[in-house]
Amino acid sequence: MTTTQAIKAWKDDAVPTPKPGSATRSITTHPIKLVIIRLLESQPEARADALWQLLRKEVNAEAERLFDLDHVVDEMSSNSIHWFGKGLEAERATSYKTFRNWVSEVRKLKQATRL
Repeated sequence: MTTTQAIKAWKDDAVPTPKPGSATRSITTHPIKLVIIRLLESQPEARADALWQLLRKEVNAEAERLFDLDHVVDEMSSNSIHWFGKGLEAERATSYKTFRNWVSEVRKLKQATRL
């Protein structure tokens, strides 16, 4: 792994780990990307807006969570998500646009690891 690749992996909250039959693969540790992985396992063909609505219903229902198992999402609106990041008092806010980009990244990662 080159220095540039290592920096990119660090910036993407990804940890390089070996995969049998290939050089490396990235496994994300980003809390929202982990939720997105679970959403895509349930709804693999769903668009980002549908996944957003599904997660929003789950968060606002205050019932047992199926996708946000670690309860990192604190609150969601129609255009933002508030969640707990790494660290003791790390509360973060993310827009729908960023969430949509993360869905795309996770899909690409899943496709790359299937090869």
